[in-house]
Amino acid sequence: MAKLSNKALEILTEVRRQILENRFGRPGDKFIGIRDLAAMFSVRTSTAQDVFETLRDEGILMFSQKKYFLSHGIIPSDSPLGKMRKERKLVALLCDHVESYYIPTFADSVAAYLQKEGYSLTLSLVTETSYRQDLRSLYDMGVQGFLVLPQFSLINKICRIANLPCVTSGYDCTEAGADCILSGGSRQAEMLADMMLEEGCKRFYFATPTREILEEKAIYKAFMVRLYERNVKIESDLIIGESEVRNNLNFLRKLLAKKEKIGIVCTNEQVTHRIMRWCDNNNVSVPKELMLAAFRTKSPMNQQRGEIITVEENIEKEAAEAAAVLLQRIRGDTSPPKVIVVEPKMINRIKE
Repeated sequence: MAKLSNKALEILTEVRRQILENRFGRPGDKFIGIRDLAAMFSVRTSTAQDVFETLRDEGILMFSQKKYFLSHGIIPSDSPLGKMRKERKLVALLCDHVESYYIPTFADSVAAYLQKEGYSLTLSLVTETSYRQDLRSLYDMGVQGFLVLPQFSLINKICRIANLPCVTSGYDCTEAGADCILSGGSRQAEMLADMMLEEGCKRFYFATPTREILEEKAIYKAFMVRLYERNVKIESDLIIGESEVRNNLNFLRKLLAKKEKIGIVCTNEQVTHRIMRWCDNNNVSVPKELMLAAFRTKSPMNQQRGEIITVEENIEKEAAEAAAVLLQRIRGDTSPPKVIVVEPKMINRIKE
């Protein structure tokens, strides 16, 4: 092949970069035509033709039925595109949703840590039906490692097929070859149960808008196990939904009449605030008569008096540990997969 002009080399570098970022689609997708490329960079078709032929020789493009396609083949690490991938220093955060408070906070903390080390972070949503294709696209982008946050079944699948370092948060996936950062879900329950017992709570209840929500919360099962170990049991559940709220709060009034300190663990902020408002309206002292506790309650207590104890993951610490372990793997650490437990935070939220 004739020596490429400076303009062709410039275009070639830019096209490689855009292919790396999936700007032209995924492997197997049809690539743009020679005339389209010439128009994109305002050059002659002969210059665009030289770029196409070079990309084909490098294995980046394949030619079939008079059309160019992005190649399915493995790009050699010593090729220009392979070297460009190595230089990207890119890490992918895989998750199956971004609606919760946890994931954006975790992602921001990881990105800040990686930036100090010269790496960048890309966020990718994965599902049971798309994760294989998603991983292939991330490989093509030059990702060097994965932080994996979806549900347990999907995490295991991803970690078992990924041929790059993986770190998970929230689940022990060492059997799948991944390092794990555990936020101590059971530890959160133990801390909360011990603290409420030390404060003199004699009866315990879970307050939840629906029974289905309660049954889905593994952390509440851990709470019950901890009480059982201390020879205490959950009395019953308080269903504080729209239709049941009045009857159950009346039940709460009868409980308080027995002059025994009650401990209530709330499943979400809505329930927490309903009970706090009820306490305000009925002159119930929190936490002297009734002690409220919750997991991951974020809203400020600006409408209620009293206090609520919350226990939650130390997300910033988890993120820093996860990023540090992943970078160690990327840089060549071959020790067996490990589990790092990050102690949760106990926070006393008081109306100011």
